[in-house]
Amino acid sequence: DIKSFPWWDEFIKQKEKGWWGPSDKDVIKKFKELILEVNGKQPFFAVMFTVDFHANLSNFMDNPFFDTDEEIIASTINNFNEFIEWFEKQDFYENTSLVILADHKKMGNKIKNPKEKLYNAFFNVPKELEEGLNLDRTFNQVDIAPTLLELAGVKLKERQYGVGVSLFSNKKTLVER
Repeated sequence: DIKSFPWWDEFIKQKEKGWWGPSDKDVIKKFKELILEVNGKQPFFAVMFTVDFHANLSNFMDNPFFDTDEEIIASTINNFNEFIEWFEKQDFYENTSLVILADHKKMGNKIKNPKEKLYNAFFNVPKELEEGLNLDRTFNQVDIAPTLLELAGVKLKERQYGVGVSLFSNKKTLVER
């Protein structure tokens, strides 16, 4: 039950002020707790959504946890580095992949910067999927499902799922065609 999270009351207060999420540090702490509750002998799939980096203070929405954009960036980097370090120390690490995906560029960014890119990272990928991997791919959301399915060991016909193409294949995605 989401209302049982210790930060729920604070979240409601912030939402009333126009902010829509708890602190990433609190989300990551709870995410770790929930992962550790999973029976390590069974496969699991866990998704965490962070929101601190979704605001750019100078553009359109105030993140109540920070005073500057630089603080948001530094905190986000620190939070992910700490999570990755924690992940690498877990008993399940050897048999578990970690995927970090961006869902969009900066929100409210009216200045289009062609150098600004999304950051996506795959950690601890099985060796057979790494072979011949092209790290400079152009893709969109429809390619994430077949990529995650392959990462989980599902054999896909032609390494596709719907119109999406696994990023572990050398097949061109829709946007690469």
